[in-house]
Amino acid sequence: MKAIIFSAALCLVSSAAFSIGRPHNVFATHRAIVERAEAKQPKKVNIPNPSDLSQKTQNGLENARRTAVSMVGGLVRVFTKFIN
Repeated sequence: MKAIIFSAALCLVSSAAFSIGRPHNVFATHRAIVERAEAKQPKKVNIPNPSDLSQKTQNGLENARRTAVSMVGGLVRVFTKFIN
């Protein structure tokens, strides 16, 4: 009789925990705590250092200029060979 009452109480408590949205066992509680902790942490946004950004911009401009000069030089060579 005691076992039946105990199991009925356990089922009642378990269903009550489900109805209020709380986990009913240790593993589910741990998972819920971990998920809440991960959700609360703001995501890091990598903002580059302004000096790094200006350096990378300068390098990009130099590389673009070199590419343009070599492209023009190559076209001039092709046209001079084509004309001669």
